[in-house]
Amino acid sequence: MSSRDHPIMQAIARAFPAAIVTYAKGHALIDPNPAEIAAMDIAGQRGGEYVESLGRTDFATWTQDEWKTFVARICGGYVDSLHDLRAAAAEGIEKVRGS
Repeated sequence: MSSRDHPIMQAIARAFPAAIVTYAKGHALIDPNPAEIAAMDIAGQRGGEYVESLGRTDFATWTQDEWKTFVARICGGYVDSLHDLRAAAAEGIEKVRGS
């Protein structure tokens, strides 16, 4: 069965007909939406700030704890940003409903 024929991919296509799905090495990649792109920007900023705080850009010189902190900053920045965007959207919806 190809990735395109997988039931999960078919369900995604039905649920999000405008989603652009590309395939790389047999894996499906869904193009990010604007909120995800904004979250990636925040994640990149947080990761970059951490790299600057270390003063070393060569990952090979990092300790295991430094690497884990870097990944946590990026992942945390991404997730935090998506939560913030969701909260802002929910607040906007409530304002519209309250009008």
